[in-house]
Formats: sequence, structure tokens, C-alpha cells
Amino acid sequence: MEPIITVIVAVLGKIVLDKGGELAKELGSKAVDKGKEILQTVLERIARKKPEATAEFRKDPETYQKPVEKALAEAMGEDPDFARRLKGLFEGFEAARKEHAAATGRSYTAMLTGAGAIAQDDSVAAGAGGIAIGNVGGDIERGGPKDDEK
Repeated sequence: MEPIITVIVAVLGKIVLDKGGELAKELGSKAVDKGKEILQTVLERIARKKPEATAEFRKDPETYQKPVEKALAEAMGEDPDFARRLKGLFEGFEAARKEHAAATGRSYTAMLTGAGAIAQDDSVAAGAGGIAIGNVGGDIERGGPKDDEK
């Protein structure tokens, strides 16, 4: 599966979940409009073979991300014209997002494949099995014996 598929579906999930317009502040309204166009294009295409996946994705994109990724990978593999069109739409989304980032002075780009984590801006991330701790105003206790009890 192409890495761009995971990125596209993750963006679409954010668009589905964005009820208060917060995403437009983060990405810019032009990028959100492009994202909505991609959402419509992807879900219409996937609904041809997997209508239940598209219906459930609209309700719970986090749970249904992987089935939609798989269906999108199949659709792109079966139809190179659709794949090119989708990649072109995503390039338009990325251009609008970068334009907004440049205008607001904020720009972050990251892509992770495999195990690991990414943290940007005021975020904290931990890899698989790790512990991430952000700003702490007091003591931190962790499970297991204390160092002096070993």
C-alpha cells in the first residue's frame, strides 16, 4: 500500500470529525475545501464496492480508517486514472495547506511509517510501549519498584 493512502485517509478522518471549523484555523479554508472534495471523491468511489465502509467511516473515522485505506488502495490499484486524479487533488490540498502555513508562520511536515511517534509544536509523543510526559507541575510516580527498593 502506498504511504500516501494512509495520509489521505487520516486527513479525511480529521475533516469528518471537524464539526466546529477548527480545522480551517489549522489548515486554512482553501485546504479544508480541497479536503472535502477529496472526501467526496474517495467515499463515492469506495461506496461502489463497500458502502458499509463509507457509511461507518463518516460516523467513526478512527475505527474505520484501516478498512477505508484498504478499499482506497484497491480502487487506486484497479483504476490508474482515479489514482492520478486523487493524487492531483491531494497535491492541491497540500499546496493550499502550505500556503496557509506560510501566511500564518507555522509549518510542520512529518510522515512516520512503522513503529514510532512524532511530536510537533507543543505536543509530546512516545514510541511503542513508551511513556510520554508533557509539562508537569509536580512529582511524577511510575509503576514498579522505586530505584532504592531494588
